Amino acid sequence: MSHSEQDEENLPLTTESVPAESVSEENVASDETALQRLAWLEAKYKNGLSPAEALAMAECENADVPETDLEWEDPLADTINIRERKRRVAQELGERFPKTKGALARAAGEICALRWNSEWQRATERAAERLASAARALSEASADFTLASGLIPPGGTLAAIKNLQNLVGALLAVREEDASLVFGVDAEAILLRLRDAAALAENCARHKALLSLPYPENASDNENLELWLKWWNEAAFARAFPRWMKRRKVVSALRKLANCPTKSPLDPRVDLGNLIAIRICKKEFSEKYSDLEKAYPALLSEMKPCGALGRIAALEKARKAVAGALDGLSSVPEKRDAWEAVLTRWLSGKDAAFAKSGSVETAFANVAKALAELVSAKKALAELACADEIAADCKTPESLAMFADAFYADRELWAAVCAWNMSALAAGRRGMAALASDVRAGTLPAEQALRAFDVAYCRRWLGAVIGLADSDRAQLRSRVEEFLREKCGKPDGGNASGEEPFACEAR
Repeated sequence: MSHSEQDEENLPLTTESVPAESVSEENVASDETALQRLAWLEAKYKNGLSPAEALAMAECENADVPETDLEWEDPLADTINIRERKRRVAQELGERFPKTKGALARAAGEICALRWNSEWQRATERAAERLASAARALSEASADFTLASGLIPPGGTLAAIKNLQNLVGALLAVREEDASLVFGVDAEAILLRLRDAAALAENCARHKALLSLPYPENASDNENLELWLKWWNEAAFARAFPRWMKRRKVVSALRKLANCPTKSPLDPRVDLGNLIAIRICKKEFSEKYSDLEKAYPALLSEMKPCGALGRIAALEKARKAVAGALDGLSSVPEKRDAWEAVLTRWLSGKDAAFAKSGSVETAFANVAKALAELVSAKKALAELACADEIAADCKTPESLAMFADAFYADRELWAAVCAWNMSALAAGRRGMAALASDVRAGTLPAEQALRAFDVAYCRRWLGAVIGLADSDRAQLRSRVEEFLREKCGKPDGGNASGEEPFACEAR
């Protein structure tokens, strides 16, 4: 039935809601009225379909096709070209899926790349081989470390190996420190007090560094400091001559205190403030932390900066790592005790195996190297596969090696996987993501992808055209059959050729 583009734009998008039983030979006023209604049902829209054709495909009784959902914003905006492009994508999904030969359900299914070429193929093969080799190397290094140290990663998982690495690294940083600060019952409280004491000592050192004159260590004990500062502050509110005299007295006093008669402080107020702050820091340290200075002279040596804050931070990290590891072994007390004994020996630095450059440290370094290589190899393969992450379900080095082997084994199918990904992406952009997912999951046979698209497309498009809910489609079907009977003169709804008016052929 020929029509112009203007006719298409003026075609009705809804129809009257007339009960099926009301449309009969008795209720039809004339043949002309029936033909007018039939003309609307057979009128072609922009996408080349008529409501009658769409209904025939959408509700064909012989169509044994699993349902799938299509979603796009404006079904009525589709043209013939747009609809044909969607059908072509559905056809590609059906044709390309069998060519993957099940690779999408295996390790190679994690490939998200869209375009295949020989250079990419070679690089990805090398990356898969590298990942398999790195996983096996980590498994061997972890076994060697377990043998050397007696520390067994729980379950041998990648996460456990990383946690063990963090624990060992934290202990290496505090080797030969006081082991009680890591394993002692009161270690956390003592470390907290040590941090406060070290911070106070560092603060005192900063005030000393800000002094512009070379004051002696006991300069802050001078009883005139507060008086000089008071003179200086009052000078700002006095007349010019007294202000000048007071400033001169303060500067002269500070020169004398520093035994430097020719050099003046850059700002007397700053020097006075810092000297008083040094006195306060010393007094507070003496009152609060004198017991810690006696107990840990290596950390707090007469309030002198000796990197105490950094060492205490390392001890706190080691304490936290040890506590976490031992808590994780709380359900197996005998293993917990064994770990604590091993860690204590290591921390003391007196055991030959745990000494610097000893067998344990060498094994630890090998694990660290193997773990870094594994992380790098996994990242490289993920980048080539265009995936955010790859082999996320592999928890152990052994399972990761098996994944890499399976991934590599399907290398002849990588091109087919990339082609499928291209079709799946095109499907998603056209509101057909569910169709691609159903084919990939196997719930929709690949050979029925095109037919399933036609059925789903017509259902969604017809719903937009007639504005009817699913429950009203049977009523519309009855009306269409009645109109066809009137046109063809067949009381059973057939046509001159004896075929059913809604034959199940793909359009």
